[in-house]
This record gives sequence, structure tokens and C-alpha cells, in this order.
Amino acid sequence: MVGSFKILNSSVSLQSNNSYEDFQSYDKISSQIGNLLNNISLPNQGQIILNGDLSSLLSDKITQKNLFKYVVSTVDQNSENQTSIFSISRNNYKQSIYENTSDFQAYTQQFKNISQNFTYSKNEIISPQIYNSSSYTILNQSTIIYQFNNTNSSKLYNMTCLQQNNLQWSKQNCGINKITQNIYVCYCASQKPTTIIEDIDDMLLKNKNLQTAFGEQGLLNIASFENFYIFLDKQAVKKRYQKVHNQEINNNSKMNTYKG
Repeated sequence: MVGSFKILNSSVSLQSNNSYEDFQSYDKISSQIGNLLNNISLPNQGQIILNGDLSSLLSDKITQKNLFKYVVSTVDQNSENQTSIFSISRNNYKQSIYENTSDFQAYTQQFKNISQNFTYSKNEIISPQIYNSSSYTILNQSTIIYQFNNTNSSKLYNMTCLQQNNLQWSKQNCGINKITQNIYVCYCASQKPTTIIEDIDDMLLKNKNLQTAFGEQGLLNIASFENFYIFLDKQAVKKRYQKVHNQEINNNSKMNTYKG
């Protein structure tokens, strides 16, 4: 199984000319490899993680009492009916395989509509498959947990969980919790590819406030614009850093000239 995953991983790359269909096939085949690993594993013996250049594949076979690792369960974990066994196969893509699809770009294009120079934060994609091994059914009607470590995030805008659903990417069925500066957890109603990105609604709101603050009615509204001084402070710090940075470059250039 490990050899099969390595071969699969080497055949697909974001730096190559692979098509979106290739990535879809990769996702399907790697999930099957995860399921096969679960078939030969005993419940609760521990996770198996296979690392590749494109993604890391996690497989796990657990009883209901350990389902809390992946799902916010509404079932009483202390109940005597704990006979169900669940299989987890989860791909963590180090980069988004959906970035160049029209569905994903429909969301990111909104950033450019607000600010042409804005660059959104790029984070991993988590694609899970959790099913009941006893009944061979996909786990539904549960809140799925997606944890993102080492997250790239904005200091100006709120982040949101973005999930693929019905050929579009939306935050509609997800909630988000910020654990630390770089760790976020998404709680979503379905098992779909999910990532972390800037919240377009928050960006729209803050830019609308900013335009109002510097508009004709700005002097009248600045007092009620709570982010105004925060914004000015950040801009001042940024300009000061750039000035100091440029000065250091000039000083280094002069020193090199004297040495010559």
C-alpha cells in the first residue's frame, strides 16, 4: 500500500501539466488506498499516515468512543451501544488542487473586485471520507472537524472556512474557531474538500467602512469607525518599516562601495 501511494504521488504534481481530472482521480485512488489500509487494520490500533509531495494520507479505524477525534457527535459517547466501527481516510493537500478551477476562482475573483493588489492566503485543502464500516454508509448528519495547523492568515481581515458544495465554494455550512495565531478548526455539516481563506464578507465590510471614512462624509463618521485608528497605525508602521528597510539597503550599498 505504501509503495502504491508513493507511485501515485510521483505521478501527479501541481508543478506539472496535470489536469483537474487527474487530481480528482488522485483523490479517489488515494482514498481507496486509505480504505484498504483500514481493511487490514484493527480498531483503535492507531493512525497510519503516508506522506507525499502533493498530500499526506491519513487512515484510521476506530470504534465509536474515539469518533470524537474527527466528529462532533450527537451520540452519547458513554452509551453501551458502542459496537459501531468507523473508517477514516483523509487527504491533506499541502497546496490547493482547486485553485485554477472556475468554481474556486468565482470566490477569489471577489477579492480582486475589491482590491486589485490583494493577495489571499493560501492554505492546505482537507478532503475526508468517514464511513460506518459496519453498514458501509458515509457518516451523515454529523459535524465534521477539520483542523488546520501552520495556517497562513490575514492580519487585517477575518478568516473563514471555505468548502466545496454543489459546484461552488461557500462558507455557508461551516463554522470556524481560532485556536492560536496559526491553528484554526472548522466545523462543517458535510464531508467535502475544505480550506481556510479570508472572509469576503468581512473584507467588503471593512473596505466599505474605509471608503466611507475617507469620503465626503468621512469627517462626520470617523468617530464611529472603530477600526480607523487601528488602520492608520498599521499603515504608519508599514511605512516606517519600508523607510528603515530602504535606509539599510542604501547604507549597505555605500559600505560596499567604500570597501571597493
